[in-house]
Amino acid sequence: MFAYSADPSRLRYKTAFTNTTISTSWAFRKNLEAYVDAYNVYNKSQGYYFGVPGHRQQYSIKGMMLSFGVRGRF
Repeated sequence: MFAYSADPSRLRYKTAFTNTTISTSWAFRKNLEAYVDAYNVYNKSQGYYFGVPGHRQQYSIKGMMLSFGVRGRF
């Protein structure tokens, strides 16, 4: 349940959402590293509904996000 109401038809729920994240990094030297992170790899969506799962109120497609970069330690 996401939000409460005294009226059962107005109870707001979230659908199940599984987020898969993959992260890896490579150390070139003791103080230099490159990394790649992928969030929501399978591009799963999430929905909100009132009372009954068929009464959808909102549908959210988050998309996959990719992040990469270089880390240095001094």
